[in-house]
Amino acid sequence: MLVRHLLSQFALALQRCALLERDAEQLRERDALLQVSREITSTLNLDSVLRSVVNTVGAVVENDRAAIVLAKGDRLILRAVSGLPHLDPDQVELFKLRRPLEYLKLSPARLQISADDLESGERPKGSDVFSEYFSSQEMRSFMAIPLKDDQGLLGFLCLESRQDSWSIKPAEGDALDILAGQTTVAIRNAHLYSEIPLRGISLPMARARGQLAGLNALSRTRLAAVGLGALVVALLPVVPQRAGGPTEVRAVLVQNARARDEGVVARVFVHGGERVRQGERLAELEDLELAGRLAGLKGQIEVLRRAVASARRDGDQAAWHSGEIRLEVLERSLDLEERRARAMVLVAPFDGQILELDLDQRIGQRLDAGETFCTIAALGAMGADIEVSEERIGTVRVGQPVALKVVAYPTRSFRGRVTEIGWRARLDRHGAARFLVRARFENPDGALRPGMTGTGKALVGRRSLAALGLEPIVRAFQMGWW
Repeated sequence: MLVRHLLSQFALALQRCALLERDAEQLRERDALLQVSREITSTLNLDSVLRSVVNTVGAVVENDRAAIVLAKGDRLILRAVSGLPHLDPDQVELFKLRRPLEYLKLSPARLQISADDLESGERPKGSDVFSEYFSSQEMRSFMAIPLKDDQGLLGFLCLESRQDSWSIKPAEGDALDILAGQTTVAIRNAHLYSEIPLRGISLPMARARGQLAGLNALSRTRLAAVGLGALVVALLPVVPQRAGGPTEVRAVLVQNARARDEGVVARVFVHGGERVRQGERLAELEDLELAGRLAGLKGQIEVLRRAVASARRDGDQAAWHSGEIRLEVLERSLDLEERRARAMVLVAPFDGQILELDLDQRIGQRLDAGETFCTIAALGAMGADIEVSEERIGTVRVGQPVALKVVAYPTRSFRGRVTEIGWRARLDRHGAARFLVRARFENPDGALRPGMTGTGKALVGRRSLAALGLEPIVRAFQMGWW
C-alpha cells in the first residue's frame, strides 16, 4: 500500500510539472507575441512593418531566415528578409526561392515541409519543387503561413531553417496563426495609411496641435514670439544670392613673340617660365643669305665711296653726281637690310612671364615669318571664364563682385569683378545650357596661373530664406502652368 501511494504521488507530481512546463511555454509564446505586436504596431510605414515582423518572428518560432512575400497581380514579390536592410534585385534567385514562390501562388495554403519529409515513404505535395530547393542551398526546412483576411490573400510569411525538420507539429500553430493575423492587420493598415491624402503633413500637424494645446499661457506667448522672430528672419533678405559654376583662369594680356622674317634660332637668352622685362632679348635668329647681302652691300658702298671721291678730285662732274646717286641707293638698301638683321633678335613686348618650357631645345630650329617662338603673359591681372547656368544668367550684371576658388588654393578666395557677359549659350556634358561670364582679378603675388580650374561665383543680390526655399516650386509652376 505504501509503494502504491508513493507511485500515485509521484505520477501526480509529474503531471503537475508537465502542466507548469506547458504554462511556462504558453507564457513565453504570449510574451513573444506581445513583443512582436508592439513592434509592428509602432509604425504605419509598410517597409518598417515588414522588417519588424521578419526580425522578431524568431522569438515565436526558431528559424535561420524569415521573409515576407506580398502578392502583386499574379506574382509574389519578396519585400523583406531578416537581417537585410535592403534587398538586391536578384535576391529571390540568390535564395533559390523562385520555384517555391511559384508553388505558393498556385497553392495558397499553409505549408510546412522539411528534408526528412521528402525521405519518408509518402512524398508530400510539392516534393519535386522543394527537393530541388533543398538540394540547391543550405536550408533544410521550409514553412509558409498565409497572410489573408476577408478581403483576400496579402502574401506569405516564410520561415527557413537549417534543421532537417521543424520542432513544432503542423497542428501546433496557434502562436503562428495569431502572428499571421497581427501581421495581416498591420499590413492592411499600412496600405490604408498610404492612401490617405497629405499623410506626411496631417499627422505631424495633429501632433503639433496636441502639444500646443497642452502648453500654458506663458509658454504659448513665448512660442508665438519665437515664431514671429523666425518669420521675420525668413522674410528678411539676408541670404547672399550667387550665380556661378565651373571656372578656368586665363591671362588677360597675352602676346606671342613671333619671327618677322624666316631664320634659324641661333641663340636663346631666356629660360622657360622665366619672368622678363619689356624689350629684353629672348632669342636671336640667323639668316646666312641676309648676312651675305649685308657684307656685299658694305663692300659695294666702300668701293663706290672711293670712286666718288676720286671723281670729285679729278673734277669729273658727271661721274661724281652719278656716283652720289648710286651711293644713296646702296646706303638705303643697307639700312633696310640692317633693320631686317635687327628684327632677327626677338624681344619681350611687355613685362610678363614666359609660358613655355625647354626653349633651349629650339636652338637650330627654323622659324618661318610669323611663326611663334614663345608666349608672354602679363600675370599682374588675371581673367576667369565662369560658366553660369541658364537659370541664373539673367541676374548677372557687369561690375558685380566675384569670388573665385581654385583647386590649387582651396582655402583662399580671390576677389574680382564681372567684365563681360556672353550672349551665346553652349551645352555642357549633361545637355544644360551655360553662358560664359568673364571676370578680372588682381594677381599681385602671381598665385593665379593660366589654365587653373575651380569655381567662380558672382554676388547678384540678396534673398530671403522663404524666397530661396520657394524658388524651385515657383519656377516649376511658372514654367509648367502658363
